[in-house]
Amino acid sequence: MNSRKYIVGVVFIFLLILGPIDRSWTLWFLIRIAYLALIPILVWFLLKWVWSFLQPSAETEERIERALASVTSGVLFTLSIIAATSKTHVSNTLSLQTRDGFEDVGDYIISQGANWEGAVILFILGAFAFWYSISKRESKQ
Repeated sequence: MNSRKYIVGVVFIFLLILGPIDRSWTLWFLIRIAYLALIPILVWFLLKWVWSFLQPSAETEERIERALASVTSGVLFTLSIIAATSKTHVSNTLSLQTRDGFEDVGDYIISQGANWEGAVILFILGAFAFWYSISKRESKQ
């Protein structure tokens, strides 16, 4: 059960971060909410159907969850190394302070040097995924 939740959570985060946002569409917000809700729900039911055939034990599900967390950790660490060793990154020419943070209002340009902020964030997320994959869990039996 937990590995299904983990997979659906990863799919949701993936769609949230990398999903298309095209504000030129008439109902862009409705489309975004629809695929953020429908695709994870479809993945949940597909996994439920697959799990009904496989019927994995609690130990097998825990192994699957740990393997997925390990793969996620490895991908995030690799991306952090790529971000830290890159020669260029995309930045903005002007940011203005608003009441709730900063907003980019300038042009996006290619800057020289690594994206250290992104590399640190990816490293922290990779460390969290690694900790999750090796953390001791209580038995539910």
